[in-house]
Amino acid sequence: MKSLIDIDKRVSSYIFYHGSDIVQKNSKWRGALTKIWKLISLTNDGILWVAMFPGLVYYSREVHRLGYTKGNNSLYAVFKPNNVNFLYLCLFVDLCLIYTVKNTFKRVRPYGSVHMDQEKKNNRTILELDIGPDKFSFPSGHSSRAMVITGCAILLHHKSPNSVTANVSAALAVWCATIGISRVCLGRHYVTDVIAGLVLGAFDICVGSFICSKIPVKKYFLF
Repeated sequence: MKSLIDIDKRVSSYIFYHGSDIVQKNSKWRGALTKIWKLISLTNDGILWVAMFPGLVYYSREVHRLGYTKGNNSLYAVFKPNNVNFLYLCLFVDLCLIYTVKNTFKRVRPYGSVHMDQEKKNNRTILELDIGPDKFSFPSGHSSRAMVITGCAILLHHKSPNSVTANVSAALAVWCATIGISRVCLGRHYVTDVIAGLVLGAFDICVGSFICSKIPVKKYFLF
């Protein structure tokens, strides 16, 4: 197990040093690549999805109404209330599990405060990182959230191919993978954190589906 952890740390460190320009002090483009990774990561920020919730609920209600009055069936199939409810149910499950697992394993982020102090002692002050709201790394909440969103879109594609096309599903899959890469390149997570996050995201959807199958008012959810 220790050897696997060491491999994980070495691979993650390699990706960070070569996938980020934080350490490239003499480059005139220093910081540009890091800003791109941060922007990509921001597209799946948890606070963003919480802030979007009221707007999505309102919009889904409007689309629900227009779906019947104007025949906009494709838009209705994507944003009808039961789909939005199911998405946020899975995201809520994800939030609960992420909090529980992180505080169980308590794995410090790759470049948390302890690691930063060690770098400074060795005269290798390479980091100007914003660690985030929590100091624990395993698993990656961004990755699990991305998997939930992508997985829900893929499920909806199978349920209603005209609503979410295969191209949209593929684009979301690429976005999901890019989110995971960005987290490693920014020094926020190890590779295994990202992999565990993706697995947890898939599990979140399974839990959400199970909950929906047990709730009497089944009509309010995707299944």
